Amino acid sequence: MCEQPTTLQEIILEFKLWRYNLKKALSRLLNLAGAPLFVRAGEYDSPLSGYTIKVTGRGIYTRINIASAEGTMDLYFSRLTGRFDGTGCGGNCAGRQCGLPSAKPIILLGKPSG
Repeated sequence: MCEQPTTLQEIILEFKLWRYNLKKALSRLLNLAGAPLFVRAGEYDSPLSGYTIKVTGRGIYTRINIASAEGTMDLYFSRLTGRFDGTGCGGNCAGRQCGLPSAKPIILLGKPSG
């Protein structure tokens, strides 16, 4: 027979483990079903790579804006299907400022700032 948790800490730990396993199973089921992904709107700063990433929802699209000193790039995804729809440059398409020419990795540490 399985031992029952005896202290409050053990009960909380058991609950957190159960909740994690439930999320994991639900995520697998949603992935198999091809359900769209959900991204919380906010702003994420990466001081190590110099990128700022902003996630916003407008109309039927989720817009992910990636900005650095070298330029800016927008990625658009359908909010209903999660499919990639196209790119843009956040209205800052003067000259060749659009796009991120370097191949620096984007490293995010910490919590969202927005």
